[in-house]
Formats: sequence, structure tokens, C-alpha cells
Amino acid sequence: MADLARAAMKGGCMWLQLNAPEMTDDELKAVAEGLIPECREHGVILTIENRPELARELGVHGVCLLGRDFSAGAVREKLGAEAIIGVEVATVAAASTMQSLDIDYVVMPREFTAQQRTAFIKDASALGLTIPVVASGDFTASDAPALKAEGVSGVLTGHSMSTSENPEEAVERMIEALR
Repeated sequence: MADLARAAMKGGCMWLQLNAPEMTDDELKAVAEGLIPECREHGVILTIENRPELARELGVHGVCLLGRDFSAGAVREKLGAEAIIGVEVATVAAASTMQSLDIDYVVMPREFTAQQRTAFIKDASALGLTIPVVASGDFTASDAPALKAEGVSGVLTGHSMSTSENPEEAVERMIEALR
């Protein structure tokens, strides 16, 4: 995981999210502690998926809450105003609630189709929501034009990068395609 994170940084990635549900908190902590100084040195945001207590303990930038039942308000209170917090939501109404709770961004479920993502963003815009909306999935650089056309604020992807023969180049291509 640390080697993949380093390759992503070399490829120009400026935001890493550590996700390792198979690891214990102690195992993930060891990985994160090795990456924190490098992330700071390169100005890379570091968040941890689904482990707000560990994110707080390590002093990383924040947490992304995906696919689980978390109280976003309680997490905001626990991590403080300066923490970056993202929450997966499946409805625009939930996105509105997250915006009112001072959550920094929402993530659409990875199962969403392009049509669902487009409709979500259109409906959020019609309601005047300003919270950034992130697409999640196994995206590659070839998906970037469509994602941009959908109007997403960002992309949460990793598997397609990590399974690439050259993760650094895959990240470079993705970043360039998203510009």
C-alpha cells in the first residue's frame, strides 16, 4: 500500500485516501505513519476511509465515510472544523443534509451509472447545493471526459490505478485527462 501511495504521489496525485478494511488499526497506523512525512513534504492531502478515530489519532487531514452508517455530525464534532470529511450519499436530500452539517464533500455510490451521476448533479445544482460531489468507481483516464461532462467535482478511484502495470503512469494519465 505504501509503495502504491508513493507511486501515486510521483504521478502527481495530491490527495491520497488509505483504505484497507482487511488491516487492523495498528497495521494501517504503521502504513500511515510511514506516509505522513512524505505527504507533508509534497503537500499531499491524506485521509483515511471509515476510521475517524484513527484519522484523529494520527492527525491526518480527515476521513471519508463510505458504505457504513456513521453519524456525520458526530464525526465532524469529534474531528473538528479543520478536518476534511467526505460522506457517501445516495440521494440529493442526503447531500443537502451533509452540506448543512459542514461536511466538505459527498461521494456518490460506486454503483451509480453515468445517468444517475448526471441526474444527481443536476438535481443538486437545481437545489442550490454547493457541496462538491465526487464520483467513485474503477475509473481510468479514458473515463475522464465523460466524468467531466457529468459535472463531477472530483473522482475517487484506486483499483484501476493499483492494478496497472505502471501505477505512476496511470495516475499521470488520469490527472492529465481530468484537467
